[in-house]
Amino acid sequence: MKKILFVTSFRNLTISGQLQEPFELLPGINITNNPRIKSKILSRNLFRIIGQIEYDHLTQQESIVFCEFDEQELHELDTAQFLLVLLLWIKNLFRTAWILKDHCMECDAAYLIKDWSQKDREYSNNFLAQRTLLANGEIEPIMFSIEELNNWRDLNHKIEERLHAENSGEFDFFMEKEYLRSARALHFIHSATTSRNLAFRIAHYCSALETLFSTDAAELSHKLSERTAFFLGSFGHDKAKVFKEIKAAYGVRSKLTHGDSINKKTIEQLPHISKTLDEYLRQIFAILYGADWAVEHIDSAPKKIDHIFAEMIFNGKTFIEAANEYQSS
Repeated sequence: MKKILFVTSFRNLTISGQLQEPFELLPGINITNNPRIKSKILSRNLFRIIGQIEYDHLTQQESIVFCEFDEQELHELDTAQFLLVLLLWIKNLFRTAWILKDHCMECDAAYLIKDWSQKDREYSNNFLAQRTLLANGEIEPIMFSIEELNNWRDLNHKIEERLHAENSGEFDFFMEKEYLRSARALHFIHSATTSRNLAFRIAHYCSALETLFSTDAAELSHKLSERTAFFLGSFGHDKAKVFKEIKAAYGVRSKLTHGDSINKKTIEQLPHISKTLDEYLRQIFAILYGADWAVEHIDSAPKKIDHIFAEMIFNGKTFIEAANEYQSS
């Protein structure tokens, strides 16, 4: 059966070691840095279709991302619609990659090519209209080992499976009451990582923390700083240090929200504040999707969350201890 080809590349990604075979990142979608496989996919026929500039760009990339699939897999979508679906999968894959490490990966021009005969041709191209920066506002390539590629793929499958099952996926409205708290926080993190203004980035990070740990708007800055500190304190962080840093971030957010200015010293601290929040949130999500599957506790009712944090703050319980105690009560 004749195949339809999808091909693109990920900017700012380096793979340590050569992949002997295509590595499946998403169902049916592979990445390779193997010159032999690349030359097979990047044929002269592809050059004829996409043109010299784009062809040269793909051939010069260290790795390419590709898929060859049957027409029935389009499920009655045209190539433009199906290409958009593939790009949304990649967008979520980048979101998952952030949980593993800070990155500024981008998806360059992507192509979906059906070129079977003179009378049976259909070409589509698109790209992810998002430009990411590292937490400090810079752009640098990141490196994944083959082991990290495996972790990336497995974690993405784990997250996507849960979000889909809980009606909290890409095509669900994230302000619905039933939408998972953790999934909503990921939307704010995405907004942060694609914001080129560090003050806005910090504000989005604060919104992500609110989404995870807040249940009301009372004394928000203090309560959220405290809850973040006690949560991370359960996993080895210095609570006083975390509290102080979250409060500093909220100071920036407050100034931004009310259209106020900040002094030069604070401006100089923005890269540090942004990077600190980014690292804290990454560690939080690593914990949530870790061995104890703590994400189910965070995605529970506000009453349970309030109880968990009250036990942590007043009775010295760890997050997992307080959550498990609530489960058994």
